[in-house]
Amino acid sequence: ATRTAAPTRTATAPVATPTRTVTTPAATPTRTATTVPSSTTWTTSATVTSPSRWSTSRTITANVRASKAATAFVDLEVFDSSGRRVYQQTWNGQAFSANITKTFRVTWTPPSTGTYTVKLGVFGNGGSPLLSWNDRAATFSR
Repeated sequence: ATRTAAPTRTATAPVATPTRTVTTPAATPTRTATTVPSSTTWTTSATVTSPSRWSTSRTITANVRASKAATAFVDLEVFDSSGRRVYQQTWNGQAFSANITKTFRVTWTPPSTGTYTVKLGVFGNGGSPLLSWNDRAATFSR
């Protein structure tokens, strides 16, 4: 008698992989809005003083006023007589009340004798767009 082997069966049970769906709310980017009403006018000026008559350093005082409440970026730059920028100081996120002058001060030592020009710019937060530019806020000599 010939015997036939019984077929071999291999049973593979499916492996259950748990499926989880996690929903995370989308992050909302934080932005600092440029809050400058379009009809805002800006008034800027600067003065330069020496702490003493023997000092080579200068105190530059910048005055900035907005006609309406606004938040802006203030840029103070100093140029030498050849038109090269030799100093810059900026202040971002400055809150202005309507018609109230805000004062910014820096002490700086000019690198050499000569005539210097202080320029003041007002921009939207982050440096754009240009809202006001004073190309000759002050001039001084060392």
